Formats: sequence, structure tokens, C-alpha cells
Amino acid sequence: MRCVHWTPDYFDGLVIIAMLQAGDIDARLFGENFVRQNWLKILAYDGFRVMAPTHQIKAAHGMIVDFQNGVFALPAEETERAFCPGCRLRAGETDLAPRRRAFLTFIVANICFDFSVALLFNPYEHVVAIFTLFLLTLLACCLSGTS
Repeated sequence: MRCVHWTPDYFDGLVIIAMLQAGDIDARLFGENFVRQNWLKILAYDGFRVMAPTHQIKAAHGMIVDFQNGVFALPAEETERAFCPGCRLRAGETDLAPRRRAFLTFIVANICFDFSVALLFNPYEHVVAIFTLFLLTLLACCLSGTS
């Protein structure tokens, strides 16, 4: 088996595996059960690799290129996108900023929690308190979208 595609996204790998298997290519997602155990280390573990048998590599590459170029995309009228209640047009792409802010909030909140625990055991309390205040300020900026 040889690597035909690399992705840091688990679901992207699953979609490509399903597409290749539907095209009678015996593809596997390498690292599926190991890498996703700790998603903060996905890049350190080298992400997910789509593997295909050596004799099917050319066909797998062709299908992946077609997939990335949108050959398999459905027409917009056949998808299940909702209509906008205001203008009755189909909805466009969703705004990813709230998800990004929520993810950043999660990370900053974990850092703040770690430093608040360290504050209990640290003789240099004022340094930790100032750093925690800085992180909370950063969090406020991220949530307001001004960073």
C-alpha cells in the first residue's frame, strides 16, 4: 500500500476513503484510530494518510484530483441548502468566525485555568496574575472580533 493523499482533517480523509471505495479501490485511512486520540497533536503525528494498493495508485490519484476539482459536486438545485427567508435565495456559505472564536475561547480558557491552578502553588503570584489578566484581555479581544 502506498500513500495517495495526506490530510490533517479526519472527516476529509473519511470522505476520500468512501469515494475511493465506491470506485472499487481498496483504500484505507492510515492512523485513523491512533491520530484522532489526541487532536491537538494531529500534525505531530503526521495527520491522516489515505493509502491504496500499489496497482491502484494511478486510478486513486485520478479520482482524488477529480474530487478536488469539483467533478463530483452536485448542482446547487439538488442540494439541501435552505432558502433565505428574507430574499428567498439559497443560503450561501456559513460564517466560520463564531466557531473559530469558540475554539480560541476554549484554548485560552484552558490556559487561564492552568495558570489559575499554578497561582495556588506559585510564590510569584503577581507575575501569574498579570499573565492571566493578559490572557483574559486577549480572550476579550478575540470574542469581540478585534484581534
